[in-house]
Amino acid sequence: MNTLYRKACLCLSLMFFPYLAISASDTLVSSDMKHAAKQITSDGIAAHMRFLSSDALEGRGPATRADKLTQEYLQSELAGLGIKPGAAGGRWIQPVPLVGITSYAPETLTLTHGTQRITLKYKDDFIASSGVQKTSTKINDAEIVFVGYGVVAPEFKWNDFKDVDVKGKVLLVMNHNPSAFAGNTRLYYGRWTYKYEEAARHGAAGVIVIHTTPSAAYPWQVVQSSWTGKLFELKDEGEPHVQVKGWATEDASRKIVSLSGNDLDKLRAAAESRDFRPVPLGVKMSITLKNTIKKVQSANVVGMIPGSDPKLAHQAIVYSSHHDHLGMKEDKSGEQHIFNGAIDNASGVAALLAIAKAYKELHQPVKRTVYFVLTAAEEQGLLGSQYFVAHPPVPVNHIAANLNIDGIGFYGKTSDLTLTGMGKSNIDNVLIALAATQGRIVRPDPKPEHGSFYRADQFNFAKAGVPVAYFYSGVDAVGKPDGWGLQQIENYVKHDYHQTSDKFKQSYDFSGAVEDAQLNFYLGVKLANAANMPVWNKGDEFEAVRHKSLNAS
Repeated sequence: MNTLYRKACLCLSLMFFPYLAISASDTLVSSDMKHAAKQITSDGIAAHMRFLSSDALEGRGPATRADKLTQEYLQSELAGLGIKPGAAGGRWIQPVPLVGITSYAPETLTLTHGTQRITLKYKDDFIASSGVQKTSTKINDAEIVFVGYGVVAPEFKWNDFKDVDVKGKVLLVMNHNPSAFAGNTRLYYGRWTYKYEEAARHGAAGVIVIHTTPSAAYPWQVVQSSWTGKLFELKDEGEPHVQVKGWATEDASRKIVSLSGNDLDKLRAAAESRDFRPVPLGVKMSITLKNTIKKVQSANVVGMIPGSDPKLAHQAIVYSSHHDHLGMKEDKSGEQHIFNGAIDNASGVAALLAIAKAYKELHQPVKRTVYFVLTAAEEQGLLGSQYFVAHPPVPVNHIAANLNIDGIGFYGKTSDLTLTGMGKSNIDNVLIALAATQGRIVRPDPKPEHGSFYRADQFNFAKAGVPVAYFYSGVDAVGKPDGWGLQQIENYVKHDYHQTSDKFKQSYDFSGAVEDAQLNFYLGVKLANAANMPVWNKGDEFEAVRHKSLNAS
């Protein structure tokens, strides 16, 4: 990026800094910050990542021996840096109570329409797991109803259910959200979690999400690896639930719809209109799941550095990164395989530890308190961060910002960086200016259809009203042809994401990850020292929640 462009980015960003009481006269990256940031190195990140993703930790599955070892390692590393325990009672550990559910689905699922029938194969065609914390789940002769996207969004004047009663039905639902909402950008309405939640609110017995690689942003094997074996939830607090949570391949979904005499493509096209009404298919489904239920426990590991300013130390900057992965799973022959989770997310944890080390090297401690939270059970539905936000060490309205790290760049330096959720808060302006000091530009997510903002731990902070920052290495790899960086990401998603092949590789180049981690460090320091807390931009979906939270203080 040329010098003129860097200066333009810097000046434009500083125009917005009064909201955070940072002025153009303030040195953006002080010599103290630069000195401390030198603690963030490729070797340091690689060392943590190599151990956390080793076979010895067996994929860091929640509530396992390996999970406990991971927690012990993280406590030891933080303590060795001089970080203080940050959980309640002056402890490192915030216990996260979980319910482990292992569902045993039938090998085949037969669906009928009058005298006609089709048979689907478990794992090959469909995945089913229990939606309730009971030893048995049963759906008996329930009709399947196509409900389009299964969305109720008053702000978009959209209701896929209309006045149709779907109680006791099984809903066949499209992934993603209507293009009328935000074009190709996925909102929370497009997440599978929302589909199950909305179906439960309407009294449905079950849900089958139609999987396509474009709509899910990952191939079918990710569903197979992520939705089988022991799954975890927080303790049921009385919320409505569907009995069965399911997925089906596009081909299987097409067969279900064809059995009713309908055409899946025509139904999906009709579902793009506000006038769409649910379509009862007349296809009947029965399924029984036998479930093993076990109350278990994982934990968030929480460290902190007390703020130095008596007027601001009660407020906090929270760094987060999830320490869990998928653990070990059996194949059809009964052989166990380790899902090491190197990039996802041993790498993010390694970066957070490096950032914590940098904070301890500052000669001038930051004004607000800084928390380092290594969250549990993120892969199970962001459970650790959900629990942390519900039971924070300081009131949520005193959390100035959350900076989340989920995966790091493994393909060298980039001249850009990707900010997921760009345009949502005035944190953007600080980040843009800081990135310019590295000669980099900030860009929005090149794949907004993936809905990444709603798929990682920062989402739970945002839902509680806390402004967040979630960015990662860009796609313009330095010294590489156009498109090469994006290709590396796409290859990872296609071949390694949530697969046994996500292992530490000697070929990884963490030079770009170092710059990203240093940028996360700089950003946290600036926010920790700013006179005012960050704010959501006017009209953002989380602005009202923050206002309500602050007014309650």
